[in-house]
Amino acid sequence: MLFSNLTDFSADRHEVLQRAGEPTDFVHFPTAGMISFLAVMQDGEAVETASVGYDNAAGFNTALSGRNANNQMVVQLAMQSQRIATEQFRIAYEHSSGVRRIIHVANEMLIEQTQQSAACHALHEAEQRLARWLLQSHDFAGQDTLDLTQDFVSEMIGVRRTTVSQLATTLQTEG
Repeated sequence: MLFSNLTDFSADRHEVLQRAGEPTDFVHFPTAGMISFLAVMQDGEAVETASVGYDNAAGFNTALSGRNANNQMVVQLAMQSQRIATEQFRIAYEHSSGVRRIIHVANEMLIEQTQQSAACHALHEAEQRLARWLLQSHDFAGQDTLDLTQDFVSEMIGVRRTTVSQLATTLQTEG
């Protein structure tokens, strides 16, 4: 039931897949690229709290709960995915113990990543956070070139753009 309702989907970098405060229309299963979950503050500032690539899915929690999303999902690296409409996903989840098990594991992985990200933001310097973030992005991209702007990276790791520039120069110098 899940596989027969999946459709191919592609999206460019910075495309918003889900806005905070709105219902979830689709659950995405990326096959390439990366989706970032952003906590968006009232003043519009945002910071990445988690991200998924080929190792997980996006949108399943709010699809199942029926609640509006509390975060924004943005394509971080151009992506290819399989996606399913929320209602079809709910039916597949209800009718398949295999789907339920996979989603529970995916949720556990997402929680673990969010906890690790929170610890990293609290305990590590910006250079370490940037290095972790770049390595993770590299893994999901599957290539050595990442098409990213300093503005976008600064939003992802929660620092100013000028800090990203300084840190990137330091990392490049250190090899």
